[in-house]
Amino acid sequence: MLFASFAAIERPGLAQAAGAVGTWAPAPATDTCAPPSPSCGPRDGHTATLLKNGKVLVAGGGDNTAALFDPRSGTWAPTGSMQGGYFLHTATLLTDGRVLLVGSQGRPELYDPDKGTWTQTPPPANRYAQHTATLLKNGKVLVAGGLGEARGIAAADVYDPGTNAWAPTGAMTQIRSQHSAAALADGRVLVAGGFSDAFGPKRTTTEIYDPQKGTWAPTASLAASYSPIAASMTSLADGRVLLAGGNSLPQQEGGGLGGDSQAQVYDPGQGTWTPTRNLTAGRSKHTATLLADGTVLVAGGTATVQLRDAPSPSPVTAELFHPDTGAWTPTAPLGRPRVFHTAVLLAGPASLCGTNCDKVLVVGGKTVSSKAEPLTPTSAELYQGPPSPASTAPAEPPGTDRPQEQSGPASGSSSSLGWYVLGGAALAVVAALVLLGLRRRGREPEAR
Repeated sequence: MLFASFAAIERPGLAQAAGAVGTWAPAPATDTCAPPSPSCGPRDGHTATLLKNGKVLVAGGGDNTAALFDPRSGTWAPTGSMQGGYFLHTATLLTDGRVLLVGSQGRPELYDPDKGTWTQTPPPANRYAQHTATLLKNGKVLVAGGLGEARGIAAADVYDPGTNAWAPTGAMTQIRSQHSAAALADGRVLVAGGFSDAFGPKRTTTEIYDPQKGTWAPTASLAASYSPIAASMTSLADGRVLLAGGNSLPQQEGGGLGGDSQAQVYDPGQGTWTPTRNLTAGRSKHTATLLADGTVLVAGGTATVQLRDAPSPSPVTAELFHPDTGAWTPTAPLGRPRVFHTAVLLAGPASLCGTNCDKVLVVGGKTVSSKAEPLTPTSAELYQGPPSPASTAPAEPPGTDRPQEQSGPASGSSSSLGWYVLGGAALAVVAALVLLGLRRRGREPEAR
């Protein structure tokens, strides 16, 4: 019955909300690689990163495979495999064009897009899962919090691509896992929310990392009713930061955690959080993508996280946040529900992305967040926003630099977030797999 109900959702002709903006269209599925390859299968809990050559690197999701999407030709192709398996990890685009993967199995790895190969880095001082990774202005990467060997940690390490070395830095003022992070315009890093341990009480506190000093300092707290887990955090064009959704509601009847519809905006100049209008639907483990016009596209996610075997509904909805008014506008619906998916803005000159420039590519994800429904789609979709003055500007000449957007689930800033709330026994199993290391390729869907 579950499969039948979601098949109905996936059929064309979905009703569009009044006033909805933008359109969704099917993109080539991830299993359409040429030549065919085991690297091109279904994915969830993976990462997607826009490379400087315009292609999108999709990596991990329970195994050690990776694939490339070429937006100009609209095709998928296999690329080199990692040495370890990765699930709910982070991927960070470095200034030299390489990509750093952290989390899950073994040591972090670097992807070289010129060679299509992966190499391991030395190990950091701490093991990380359900952490955050943020590119600093000096080109280094800050990895903070999450799960260590057995419990939540406050530790942080910095990776230097120039020396291929890790160095411990100041610990956060509080233990956090499944928290959110974003780079501020002045080079500091903001973190918010998260569990106070592996699955302990949730936090309303936030803090800021100063890379010049290597220290953390508390900043204003969120509203008492908002303690987000698996929320999205997006650096806006005006320097403020949007924190949206997540799991912060009390446990519901039947053992679930509600997907929150709250959203708040942080002003670095004032050091304050201000509630903004609520999302049109509560959601967590969604994606948030900063668009070329300054709006933020929030898509998919799950409305609840079930701790038992009942299915957890995944919103088929998407919406746009308007920073100037604080309002949310629904878009046309996604083609299917998605959670643990990724979204990435296809930015660049037409020589790199062709007719897909400024569209958002959404890839994979489970249909629902529940042990009872392990379906992982190979499908992908493209979002195109409404026409705007920016879209009619003259084409940029080849080689023009554009801001690079990268995305794991629930990201839209220079941070890739290594967390998700899976709930109860399912989350415990995932955490155990992450901490023990995925010793073999493949996955056990029913364990998630």
